[in-house]
Amino acid sequence: MELKGLHRAARAACASLRARLDAFLAWWAKELLALLPRRLRERLRGRGRVLRVEFDGATAVFTLTEPAGDRRIAELAMPVDPGAAGEAIRTACGAPVHDVVVHVPPTRVLRRTLTLPLAAEKNLREVLAFEMDRHTPFRAEQVYYDFAVLGRDPAGRQLRTALALVTRKEVDPLLAALRQEGLEPKALHVGDDPVGGDGMNLLPIEGRARRARAQGWPDRALATLAVFLLSTAVALPFVQKLNAAARLEREVAAARQEAQTAGEVRKELERRVAEEQSLVGRRRARPSVIEVLDEVTRLLPDSTWLNRLELSNGRVRLRGESADASGLATLIEHSALLRDASFDASVTRDVRNEQERFVLSATAVPSGQP
Repeated sequence: MELKGLHRAARAACASLRARLDAFLAWWAKELLALLPRRLRERLRGRGRVLRVEFDGATAVFTLTEPAGDRRIAELAMPVDPGAAGEAIRTACGAPVHDVVVHVPPTRVLRRTLTLPLAAEKNLREVLAFEMDRHTPFRAEQVYYDFAVLGRDPAGRQLRTALALVTRKEVDPLLAALRQEGLEPKALHVGDDPVGGDGMNLLPIEGRARRARAQGWPDRALATLAVFLLSTAVALPFVQKLNAAARLEREVAAARQEAQTAGEVRKELERRVAEEQSLVGRRRARPSVIEVLDEVTRLLPDSTWLNRLELSNGRVRLRGESADASGLATLIEHSALLRDASFDASVTRDVRNEQERFVLSATAVPSGQP
């Protein structure tokens, strides 16, 4: 018993919640509909409402099919007066209708079963229009007609076709009354059409196209919007990936540029370090001017003085005067910094001061080198 009570309570709660949700959705749809332009709002209100017109030789019955059910709105004598039909439609419908379908009684329809060449199937409508006066008492421009293929005989190369037609003078007053109210019929059906639904539609192809252009633009707009949104949803991930790839390429290019700049800086640094090491090596490979000058000062006796001392490319050149110039080469050979001493010119004597003039060269070597 307790379970049954809980079940009833749950059902009641669900029903209450559903009723509230339906009311909210209805209110929300009403508010959204109020934001739309008036003409579009009227067209959307008319969606799902179909005006069905059935006529025989004496009367025409107008029935409005809505989601809530069918409602007969008028019954007028034939031929239909456009003014009376328009007044009845405006009064009963209120809002626009989505589709208009006219049903012709079978007694007003002429039917024929024809056997035609199989090759005629490609242009069957044009062939039937051309042959209309041979198989019926009317010409093609006097009737509304449609056809259905009943069977094919490939062996005999024949085509069995059902032809149905109604004279224009019977239907045109009704169609004119509807069009006067801006209602373009979607179809002109036969009342007992065995195909059912949208079987034979006696309206000409151009009439159907005009109706589709006149009333089908909301569907096309919604379909176009749906295709656009679907395309956007499909393309958006690819666009995002392309943008991410482009961003990564830019980052990689920037990193590559930074790496190239760092490489160039590193090469320049290595070059300068090598140059510095080369200079240090060259300096270490030969004594400095101070060391050479100190060594020459230590070696030369007090009776010798120099006019000039040159140090170039590891060679030391001494120019001066000495009391014993020939002995200078022997002194220099005992030096730790100078080697290969030799006179560049002959020793000459100065008669004024009895000193010997000399030009002596030697090779400078690092200290401690054997």
